Amino acid sequence: MATNIRAEVVRVARAEVGYQRKSNRWNKYANELFPTVQYQPYCGIGAAWAIYKAGVDVRGVVWMPYVPYIESWARKNGAWKTSGQKDGDLVIFDWGGDGLADHVGISWRDEKAKGYRSIEFNTSPSSAGSQSNGGGVHVRYRGRKSIRGWVDLEKLVAAAGAKAVAVKAEKKASGALVEDGRIGRKTVQELQQRLKHIVPKLAVDGRAGYETWKALQKCLGTYADGVVDHQSYRATELGNGIVANKCWDYDGRGAKGSNMVRALQKKLGITADGVWGEKTSLALQKAMNKDQALFTKKL
Repeated sequence: MATNIRAEVVRVARAEVGYQRKSNRWNKYANELFPTVQYQPYCGIGAAWAIYKAGVDVRGVVWMPYVPYIESWARKNGAWKTSGQKDGDLVIFDWGGDGLADHVGISWRDEKAKGYRSIEFNTSPSSAGSQSNGGGVHVRYRGRKSIRGWVDLEKLVAAAGAKAVAVKAEKKASGALVEDGRIGRKTVQELQQRLKHIVPKLAVDGRAGYETWKALQKCLGTYADGVVDHQSYRATELGNGIVANKCWDYDGRGAKGSNMVRALQKKLGITADGVWGEKTSLALQKAMNKDQALFTKKL
């Protein structure tokens, strides 16, 4: 497992080298992340895809299909640099010297080379073809004159609300939880690993917060706002796996309960009062131990 976001982005991008879009300009990267701009140049889309597969979704930060927007965002948000590039940084190119951002790649430094090495989506394997719309994924060496600058990957990742330093190793679902009626970190981690089949970007960190509840709501088909509302117990009363912040709405004893919790309780076959307590936690643990496919698809 990779532990560094920069190394992981480069690893993902390197694995794509040699890919060629279809003759009608269809490509798998747009198909997965930006289907509305399929058949268009995909260098920025490919870069976004590599970052996404490394564990971070930057689509909510900047419109990656349009390279000038990437540079503009970086300049406005302190992520732009003209030297000191690191592996994984996005490198912006200008082919004609007209001051326009034409193309983007992923920096992969080669200290022994004179040129600047990058992994680029939608380019050509040599200078003979189109550099911005060649259709393939290739490793290229470029001169400094063609480079406008670099976008700091860690700042882009941080803007997406993810940790800029590390991508945590994710434990696989074990199907062997201790059935103690507590929502501890192992129970949450098990649930997150399953929900990741529905929300691929979901972190498996053993801490149930906004994104975890939102993923569970999507799984159960209830309103997905990431908030467990109207609860009778504080998060800390139920276990150390729940993030005690605004995503857990404590109303005190006699609270009316949450629609998401009701849906979950119905699925688990217990009284559906909408209030998460020890019985709900225990039923969840028993159900996940019994069925390792549970919560891996929408119910």
